Amino acid sequence: MKMSNFEKVHYKSKKAMESLQQYCSDSDESNQNVDEDLSQVNDSSEKPEYFGLFSSDLSENYDRHSKALAHQCSDAIGKTSDKEHEFHKNVPSFSKVTVGDETVSIDRPQSSFWNDIQTSDVKVDINNKEKASKRTWTESKKSKYDIKKKSCNVDYGKSKSIQTVNNCGQIDFSRKIYYIHSKITPMLHTKTSRCRIPFKVEWTNPGHQGVTNRIEWNIPSYSHLLVSCSLDTTVKVWSMWSQLEPCVRQLRVHDRAVRDVQWSGDGRQLLSAGYDKIAAITDVEKGNAVCRFHHPDYVTCSRFHPILPQQFVTGTSSCITLWDSRTADRPIRTLTYKDKFGQVQDVVFSRDGSQLFSCSDLVQGYNLGFDISPDGGTVYSASSDGQLYCYDFQSGRHYRTLSTGLDVVVDVACHPVLPSTLATCAWDGTVQVWH
Repeated sequence: MKMSNFEKVHYKSKKAMESLQQYCSDSDESNQNVDEDLSQVNDSSEKPEYFGLFSSDLSENYDRHSKALAHQCSDAIGKTSDKEHEFHKNVPSFSKVTVGDETVSIDRPQSSFWNDIQTSDVKVDINNKEKASKRTWTESKKSKYDIKKKSCNVDYGKSKSIQTVNNCGQIDFSRKIYYIHSKITPMLHTKTSRCRIPFKVEWTNPGHQGVTNRIEWNIPSYSHLLVSCSLDTTVKVWSMWSQLEPCVRQLRVHDRAVRDVQWSGDGRQLLSAGYDKIAAITDVEKGNAVCRFHHPDYVTCSRFHPILPQQFVTGTSSCITLWDSRTADRPIRTLTYKDKFGQVQDVVFSRDGSQLFSCSDLVQGYNLGFDISPDGGTVYSASSDGQLYCYDFQSGRHYRTLSTGLDVVVDVACHPVLPSTLATCAWDGTVQVWH
């Protein structure tokens, strides 16, 4: 039976689809199904509807477009298997270049621009690449080590520079000691409450190998730090309420016994007086002496001026000397009395710094200290019988005695912020904190 033009176009389109499926599919079953469908089309006398697109009322203009579409499908099938197709021209080709002892593959697209470039024009620096890779690996390894070391510093306080000491174990000079302790923070900006008499020992430490002569708390912001000095020639800084080693600094700035020590106004330096005839200002963080002041006799006491932070006084035999830390080679002024009054044991400034009070050693016995509670209501006095005596500031009445268990209580220091907290030191070197 003679086929119409439309049926011929339809038949060719089907043949094109058959060729395309054979090209893309490896399944024999799929090819068999295509043959059955084409045979059904050839035997059928009806035109497939295809959703009404190929109905009998289509014009001859549409037939012409159908023929053109069939030719385009046939051309596309033939060109797909051709390696010289335009699509392959954009696919990069690989050129091999020998650099040193290695062969490197370089992507070079097939275009007029890249064809003009020779493989010899392409330079690859293998050595720099290896160096960069090695440097990156080294830096990565180093950074991991630094992170581990920093985390170790934060969590456990391990040190970079370690100084071996007697009772303090290992001193870590990289350990952070200046911060506001969580126990101090709530009390810094509150009104001083009424101080009660402490009744138990909160912390005790052997302290020094000799007599502990003086103890003092730091300024309120850093009042978790306690300093002590001893006849064993050392000055020790203690960090209270810490789970780490309590002794954070052991300072050796004197050759002989240290008689007195005091914190500076900013809490970061210490003024100490010793039997080596020297008064020294020490940087606590660095652990070394900033400047030394030489005297003709033993230096038994020292105090910073409350208003002028660069000035301080020292006490020696029948003499009080005023110094300025900016001129360490000579004193500003020397105060004497017409009679000899012995070794100056203690000095204290008035609150405005205009007056100075001192006491001397006229009798034999222990040099004992005392302190007043922050609320001004109680006076605590050390004693040679190992007791701590409490007196009412207004009436002078003795109303409480604390048994410390020490042989001789040499000094006592009330905490500047925490009520009912004080520290004591003993003749055998022990340091205690009461609460």
